[in-house]
Amino acid sequence: MMLQQCQFARPKKYWVLKGFHSARLQALFETYPDARIIWVHRDPVQVTASRIVLTGELVEALHGHVDWKEQARVHLAASRASFQATLNNPLVNDSRIHHVRYPDFTADPVGTIRGFTRSTACRSALRPRPPCAVICKTTRRTGMESSGIRRT
Repeated sequence: MMLQQCQFARPKKYWVLKGFHSARLQALFETYPDARIIWVHRDPVQVTASRIVLTGELVEALHGHVDWKEQARVHLAASRASFQATLNNPLVNDSRIHHVRYPDFTADPVGTIRGFTRSTACRSALRPRPPCAVICKTTRRTGMESSGIRRT
């Protein structure tokens, strides 16, 4: 709705946005059926570790202390649930979504976008790669051993 307000009574143009939530794909495509997405996939281990550290540092800044093991437990579980929900979402395989691995995108961002825009009206899409088992290798703050984290 916000983009519609920004676009109101102005010449037609394309919007390029950063970031979206995969849980909201249905609402996005219902509102903007001609939307196309380049979905850059980061390593789930790095995503989870980043999430733990980011939220832990925010808690520490706001409260003066943080229980890192608790942060790891909460956000590891939340990350697993998020990854599973994404894999179960039928829209993940929608042809309007172009899946790209983060290392491929950073190696050639212009080429990646150029290839996407030159595809048959951006209709063909790479199939997503399911995330590997989430193994948090950044155990310095959490005290967790990677061997204690099971595949989901």
